[in-house]
Amino acid sequence: MPKTFGETIREARRNKRLTAGEFAKKIGITQSALSKLENNQAKKVDPELVKRICKVLYIDANQLFNIEANVTYNYEGNIIYPFKKAEELKEALKISRTALEKLALKKEKIFELIDVIDSFFVGEEHNGRIRILCERGIITAGGCLEEDEMLYSLTLMSFWGYLYYEYRKISFEKEISDLVDISILYIGRILREQAIYGIRPNIEFRAGKFCKEFKNFIKTALGALGHKYDPIGHLTNFYDPEEAEELKNIRAIYETISFDGDTIKYFDYIAQVHKCVNEKNSVEIQYMIMNLYTRAYAESVMWLKKEDPTGQWCPATPWQLLIELKLMIQNYFFY
Repeated sequence: MPKTFGETIREARRNKRLTAGEFAKKIGITQSALSKLENNQAKKVDPELVKRICKVLYIDANQLFNIEANVTYNYEGNIIYPFKKAEELKEALKISRTALEKLALKKEKIFELIDVIDSFFVGEEHNGRIRILCERGIITAGGCLEEDEMLYSLTLMSFWGYLYYEYRKISFEKEISDLVDISILYIGRILREQAIYGIRPNIEFRAGKFCKEFKNFIKTALGALGHKYDPIGHLTNFYDPEEAEELKNIRAIYETISFDGDTIKYFDYIAQVHKCVNEKNSVEIQYMIMNLYTRAYAESVMWLKKEDPTGQWCPATPWQLLIELKLMIQNYFFY
């Protein structure tokens, strides 16, 4: 049996994890009036109210009245077309792969980049969800996702992180290097667009707690990269000038982060510009922290000269910082 108008609203509200009070406030009515809507007791519904409901719940008005529709709305109330972003991504990867294949005839190591691209699968699934397999990401992510959800964005950046790492591992002749730069940067910018725009915010994001924890983490990172861990993994006060010199490039990555009130400043290495993001903007905060994690991962793992030291205790400072950063990402953005 088709859902009633009120049942559709209630189900969509709960799917967005909004309480009745929160939702009523967002659409500009009392909780009592919302109760009447959800229980199909309202005598009439203002068209403007329907628009507000659709905008907050990211659904098409036709869905409220059980009319089949081909569009939905993102969190800004703009129409989004199912699978459009995924199709754009597949096309971008196809273009880049073709360009890299031509270069691989001159430099065989480029096939390693092609292998990473081939490990990332994007396909259509039922009920408006995209099936993503990310076998070579720097953070385990993927599955059946909606194109506007945070985990979709995180999966794209996780894939980009591993592609960037493989790119950093390979040295090229000047003639080929510039062409590879263009292909890799093209993929990065496509992923960046999809990872930021049209993604609905994490309504459970604890901005204040995150900012406090992140500030403490950056402070610890900058201090730790001038010191070292003892054999059982405790940070010591012993300053090792030789190791500090070796770690200066990794330290420089963490130094790109600064804080100004409720704003975090960072360097977006895909866009190649310095940016500011409000601590409450969960979408761009996630993108910012994945920027940091990707660069730190690439440089730290190359310094360690081994890709996965997690099989045994690794007391190296850069790896310990990566673990802390990864746990922070999982804690605040996996939901």
